[in-house]
Amino acid sequence: MFREIEQIESTLEASKKLVTLLNSKGIKTKPELSEAFENISSLKSYIEKNCKEDIQEHFDGMDWEIEGNLGLTLLMCIVLPENSNRLWFESYDDGSEEEITEDLLNEIAGSTNGEWKLDNLDVEFDEDEESLRVSFSSFGEKHEWELESPIVDELVFELKSFSDKYLKNGKLFINPTEEEIPIFYLPELIVNEMNEEYSVEF
Repeated sequence: MFREIEQIESTLEASKKLVTLLNSKGIKTKPELSEAFENISSLKSYIEKNCKEDIQEHFDGMDWEIEGNLGLTLLMCIVLPENSNRLWFESYDDGSEEEITEDLLNEIAGSTNGEWKLDNLDVEFDEDEESLRVSFSSFGEKHEWELESPIVDELVFELKSFSDKYLKNGKLFINPTEEEIPIFYLPELIVNEMNEEYSVEF
């Protein structure tokens, strides 16, 4: 079931427990990640060495002396970077809608541990209609999306519907915010434990 999630806060101790849980379920993380959550200084060093540029930039503005909590979606970008993606609203205002959408769908499919196999992807932008036509083959079917303005909202809706219907081995979570939409894939193996840890229902 697809769900939007609130900005759930995670203490460093809870973050460390998440890493241990993932490893116990056979979901591998970087060996040095457990130590990264010992304190803020260790976490800052880990992020600078191992995380993508946009994650590094996010943390550059924090007060590292007092910051002890992480939003869950950002935490997932640190712990499971290959399962995490982001969709920026502003990226759909520069005329590269086709390329951005194609890259994003390939990245999301690639984050699902092989469950979503994306074939014959074709994305076309209709300037007259200001709409985006997306077609691809997955799960033995052909899928066609007609994304009208606002394209980002419609793309999120289609991803919700698709993930809810077709993804069974994990859950695709999308958390809309003002400037960006974090997207991450959570393997079914740890959903129950995550529900208990964060007192939510994924």
